[in-house]
Amino acid sequence: MMPFAAKTHPGLRRSSNEDSYAAAPQLGLWVVADGLGGHSEGEIASAIACDVIERDVGQGASLTSAIEHAHREVLDEIQRRESDSNMGTTVVALRLDGSEYEIAWVGDSRAYLFDGQLRQLTTDHSAVNELLQSGAIAPEQAANHPQRHALSRSLGVSGSNHSDASVTSGKLKQGQSILLCTDGVTDELSDTEILSALRMNRSLETQADAVMEAALGNGGHDNLTVVLVGEPPEGRQRSALDLETTQNIGEPKMAMPARKGRSTKALLMLLAVTIGAAIAGVWFTI
Repeated sequence: MMPFAAKTHPGLRRSSNEDSYAAAPQLGLWVVADGLGGHSEGEIASAIACDVIERDVGQGASLTSAIEHAHREVLDEIQRRESDSNMGTTVVALRLDGSEYEIAWVGDSRAYLFDGQLRQLTTDHSAVNELLQSGAIAPEQAANHPQRHALSRSLGVSGSNHSDASVTSGKLKQGQSILLCTDGVTDELSDTEILSALRMNRSLETQADAVMEAALGNGGHDNLTVVLVGEPPEGRQRSALDLETTQNIGEPKMAMPARKGRSTKALLMLLAVTIGAAIAGVWFTI
């Protein structure tokens, strides 16, 4: 079975955790969901999504049909409640079949491919991302846009009859891993910061810890969930000295008055030998 690590945390500003995740390596399945709608309803919606998707995939359903079923189950739960509910959840799910992977998602929870570099595999289903894709706003505007958390798709709360999950697929090569995370992580960390946390740690467990700690260190304003699946590249962990050396490659070097490692005593001895040889040469000439 493929190695994995999973971490979730309520964050530093929330009293409850509306995120949920499912890890079923025997099925080649990992799911991350970010609940919407408040204290208890978000927890329920994200738990429904994870439970239904794991159960359906275990019974032979495709990833997209399992997500569609989860959407209907959340809508049914809304109908069962007497009061108005805005219960919903995002979801991003990974299915592995050997080295072939499929990722399906709804909302703004993300999947990344890591192989020493970081590449986002999903595109956010959000109003801001649609503006970004159309060229209406610049990337630097998107990061702080007042509508950056407004979703264009979700399970449940959108009221749509269909989940409209997006799908991507590929082959997971040796030395590659896939990161699934909620927006509590990506709101706190840029892709560069996530990459730095992954690069400086060797195991999936310590990588997940590092990403979580970095997000908490930047404020931890929302619930946080990280799932890493795969086999990290061998030998990518480097010491601070190695990193410093690498960063200095190609920089102009200052001229040194003497070679490193040659002591003053050694230079004096060399000078004495040279003078002695010169005197001896003059004596034999006479």
